[in-house]
Amino acid sequence: LAHIAEHDRGGLGQALSRLHVNREQEHVRPAGYSTDLERWIVRCRRWVPTYVVEQRRIPRADIEKWEIGTDDERKRVVFPVRDETGMAVGAALRAIPGVTPPNREGKIPKYFNLPGFQSTDYFYGEQFVDRTLGRGRLIEGPTSVIAASRVLPNCLGTFGASTGMNERRIE
Repeated sequence: LAHIAEHDRGGLGQALSRLHVNREQEHVRPAGYSTDLERWIVRCRRWVPTYVVEQRRIPRADIEKWEIGTDDERKRVVFPVRDETGMAVGAALRAIPGVTPPNREGKIPKYFNLPGFQSTDYFYGEQFVDRTLGRGRLIEGPTSVIAASRVLPNCLGTFGASTGMNERRIE
């Protein structure tokens, strides 16, 4: 993945789509898989729009804990997604009202996932689950998980209405 240029629009997503490994398979990742995604996350964390702090009311401590940032190219808030081991596996990108430009169809989807990220294979917040508690709460979306996790343990979120493969993991 070292060949992905920093200016390559969508290059990271295209690379991830080629490297997606189904979670039911052995967790074998090519060298550099997580490294390029981690670098992208770090670049996105350079600044956070006031929208996150003022309108969504996410405290600075949570911005740091959840590694929230901004994708300058797409003009969207970045919510990095990590698996239960803490490895970066993708990101959910949220529109910034009044900033995010429309897509080719003239629409501005509220959320979309980093291209190549299989959101039905993961829950948002997996890296913070305390398995000794034995139970958790499944709620909707990254911002809801962040808010709820301040007062409730083991909050996880989906990326839309479908839980896909995760339905087998919910008990």
